[in-house]
Amino acid sequence: MATVERSSRGAAALGAITERTGALLLLPLEVLGMTARLLAGMAHLLVTAPIPGGNRYFRRRLLARDLWAMIFGPVPIILPLALILGTGLALGLAMLTGGILTLHGSAGIIALVAIQQVAPFLASGLLAARGALPLAVDLADMARRRQIESLDLLGVDVVMMITTPRCLALVVAACAHAALAMVVSAVSAALALTVMLDLPRSVWSAAFQWVVEPGMVGSVAAQMAVTSTMAVAVGVVDGLDPRHRDRLALSGVARSVMLKAAVTVVIINMAFTLWRIGDLPVLVLR
Repeated sequence: MATVERSSRGAAALGAITERTGALLLLPLEVLGMTARLLAGMAHLLVTAPIPGGNRYFRRRLLARDLWAMIFGPVPIILPLALILGTGLALGLAMLTGGILTLHGSAGIIALVAIQQVAPFLASGLLAARGALPLAVDLADMARRRQIESLDLLGVDVVMMITTPRCLALVVAACAHAALAMVVSAVSAALALTVMLDLPRSVWSAAFQWVVEPGMVGSVAAQMAVTSTMAVAVGVVDGLDPRHRDRLALSGVARSVMLKAAVTVVIINMAFTLWRIGDLPVLVLR
């Protein structure tokens, strides 16, 4: 009898491990599929929203509320963090490579532009936590209360109604925060390097001119759009997971989403930054 019980427990444990492994392996595909769905939904929303009655899911007041909260809410956090990061990285860079920066002015430009690459990490990380986490918890709670099933029966697209407008607001806010953080970190880094190494003002102007290059602006905007959309996609996939429909599992949604969204943000940001960072010396010296 004991042998049968041990065998059944072992089979149950093996089944649970297999289920979790399968869900983990399928997660990237689900996130990519949800990302494509959100991008298509945002494009459809932007095209049909100006047309009266063109989109039944568009609510101007709700979108304005989300934009206000997501753009201005994190500003008191982003400003001091960008200031501290810009100054700290500049001081550390000056102490480690002070000779190089003083010998060649273009190296100072490269240093400032490299420091500016931290800003998109900061903006997208804060926005991922602010946008994906509450959305996942709300969707999981709606799924637990069977509200999503009721909306499906009524022919309502939950992703289009709840998720897409918030994702659009998140992308706009992420781009605004990235621009703000890049300016603040660049100014603080330039001040720190000027005080420590007496760099000429031409370094400032050259660094800021490169930031407004169309290629740089487009790259950062694409980085923010992809990162924010994929973070929201992680929240949607996790929030709609059937395993979170009971009260006990609902408490673990926040932890799960934060971990998955953080990994997603780091991977996407690293890919964009490594792709962009190799062109810095060429673009600066051109």
